[in-house]
Amino acid sequence: MVHDKTTFSDTIRMERLHNVLRGKAKRSIMAIGLNGMFYATALKCLKKEFGNPNVVSHIKLNDLFNQPQIKEYDCNAIKHYHQKLKCTATWLASMGYHTSLYSIDNISKAVQLLPNSMRQSFYRFSKDLLETEVLSLIEFERWLDSKIKELFNPIPI
Repeated sequence: MVHDKTTFSDTIRMERLHNVLRGKAKRSIMAIGLNGMFYATALKCLKKEFGNPNVVSHIKLNDLFNQPQIKEYDCNAIKHYHQKLKCTATWLASMGYHTSLYSIDNISKAVQLLPNSMRQSFYRFSKDLLETEVLSLIEFERWLDSKIKELFNPIPI
């Protein structure tokens, strides 16, 4: 958000970057200092050290799968899970990681976190889907999005 603000100088960007970084990321650019003329250098350094898309994809998938089991009709947990799922599927698609998107193991892990009734509903849906299409995390996310709208809509259609 800061990087794309045309009204910010590189000095302001550099100060804000230093304020939001923690741990190894902050230590990796400490020697560069706060001078705005080194903002581009700091970004290149961070991208080189922490910008490996394989690592980011692995972290996103682990974050998605390492959540507690969602309880029946826990609206907030289901919506939160859907947001993480959408973010992860979008990231994988944008990076071209189709193997991860279409991995039966990943889809299975993602589905297992749902409450039993929703899991069973997805299995019925996927059985019909597999007759015409290939299953992916994107299809699972779309299905979950439709279920959220269906289950938690205060005005039934």
